[in-house]
Amino acid sequence: MQQSTLKKLSEVLGISISTVSRALKDHPDISAATKKKVKELAIALEYEPNSSAVQLRTRQSNILGILVPTINNYFYDSFISAVEEDARLHGYSVMIMQSRDRWSWVYLQPYPLKLKVWKHLISLKI
Repeated sequence: MQQSTLKKLSEVLGISISTVSRALKDHPDISAATKKKVKELAIALEYEPNSSAVQLRTRQSNILGILVPTINNYFYDSFISAVEEDARLHGYSVMIMQSRDRWSWVYLQPYPLKLKVWKHLISLKI
């Protein structure tokens, strides 16, 4: 099935893209009847907001980054499962990355791979 967009919704309803966008956000300038039509069509066409566009607009990714040495460990597996479950309840996703290194007591001097992974998470604004 082709992905529904604001443009597709606006074409079907014969209204502007900005009106569709405002209706989906319950903007007070949009009539209740228009909001109802837009929301019903959005459900019927299985409209989902473009997460990349939302992230650019809000400057928030709603993604939690978890860096663990390995996921082949019962503790990390249980920890990740608990974090992911709670994150979902609050509208967040989880990105899990492995550093594949052993625990170091010198945590102020991260291993090269760990540093690279941290920089990657930071660059993604996670």
